[in-house]
Amino acid sequence: MIATTIQEKRQVPRVYSTHYLRVYHRITEQLLGRIASLSSTGFMLISDLPILVGQSFELTLVPPETLEHTTCLHFRAHSLWCKKDANPNYYCCGFKLVKVPDAFFEQVSRITQQPKTPAVALVED
Repeated sequence: MIATTIQEKRQVPRVYSTHYLRVYHRITEQLLGRIASLSSTGFMLISDLPILVGQSFELTLVPPETLEHTTCLHFRAHSLWCKKDANPNYYCCGFKLVKVPDAFFEQVSRITQQPKTPAVALVED
């Protein structure tokens, strides 16, 4: 049997954010973590605390304060997995995007300085 890497298993290309976009729980306003990578179907969050797996979350993405003409984005995502990061002070958590506003990918593209179309804005590993 041939070993397959995570990169080979991925079907959807992703964007890696240099801004580490902050994500908050919309109801409690608690910082859950920062987005490390994003695709048209989900994202990986780096968090100080483990995230409960199998739950839907109402979230708010907060753009970097240095960027003009961007606003907070509210969306829903479902947690799929959570594991310790290589740095033991953090956790890597995978989320599936469930409900995003129409302007979500346009604004994220502006933040990450990528083209606007989700299929084009996302790059291969």
